[in-house]
Amino acid sequence: MFKHFLFVLLTVFVLAACDDGPPKRVFPKGRVPIIAEKEFPKDKETPIEIPPPPAPYTGPKKFCFEMELGNYPNDMTRMQFILDDNDSIRGRLDHSFTDRTPIHGTIEGVKEGKFIEVNYCYIDSGRKKSELLILKLEEDKLYKKTGPVIEEDGILVLEEPLKATLQLFLMKVDCK
Repeated sequence: MFKHFLFVLLTVFVLAACDDGPPKRVFPKGRVPIIAEKEFPKDKETPIEIPPPPAPYTGPKKFCFEMELGNYPNDMTRMQFILDDNDSIRGRLDHSFTDRTPIHGTIEGVKEGKFIEVNYCYIDSGRKKSELLILKLEEDKLYKKTGPVIEEDGILVLEEPLKATLQLFLMKVDCK
């Protein structure tokens, strides 16, 4: 007899567990469920725009530039920097002269399209200086915006950057 009772009890549990329907929702007194009468029109649905995947990581790229400053072959400006995938730039900008102390400095900034904006920190005549340079990279040439400069918060900046002119600054060379 106990076996039959256990069998019936087990059968009831199994059948109760096999209920595939959704659980019944109990609403508070006076409330009724909101049920859509018809489906949302397909022409009103907007497709989800999935952004393109990010560009594959290509690693940092090294750029080197140089140009003679005048009639003396020892008067030279050299710049080299590393451009990372996130368009950040870190490198060096050095000026060497025949008749005076060379200027060595570091550059750090960002590239946006063809334009590069870097902070150039250097020591000239024993004084630490900082200058904001706006450059334009076109193929194998690097142009620099030039014009009157003013000092803002200890940094030399162009007085009117929109009116500044672009002048050839450096030529691309193979990195050594």
